[in-house]
Amino acid sequence: MSREQQMKCFEEQMAKAVNKNAVYPESDLEDGKQGMATVSFIIDETGKIVEVKALDNNRATKAMQKAAEAAVRKVSKLTPAKQGGKPVRVKYVMPVTFKIR
Repeated sequence: MSREQQMKCFEEQMAKAVNKNAVYPESDLEDGKQGMATVSFIIDETGKIVEVKALDNNRATKAMQKAAEAAVRKVSKLTPAKQGGKPVRVKYVMPVTFKIR
C-alpha cells in the first residue's frame, strides 16, 4: 500500500473504533444538540494512545468534548508508526461527530 492508502485506511479504522466507543451525552441528546468535537492525541512508540485532549473549537458542547476524549481513550493499542524502521510517536487530530439520527 502507498503511504496515502495506509493513512486513509488508518483514518477509516480509527473513525470506526471511536464512533463505536462514543457515548452521546444524555443532556445534549435530550436538548437536541449536535456538534463536532476535535480531539488531539499521540500514538506513542508502543502503540498506546496518550495525551488525549479535545480542542475547544466552539462546535461541540463541553459534554461532547469529554465524550469524544473518552471514546478515543477506549481505542485498543495500535501498531506504532515507524521511521527508519524504529517506532516513533505521532500526533494526530481527528473530528468526532455527534449527530442525532
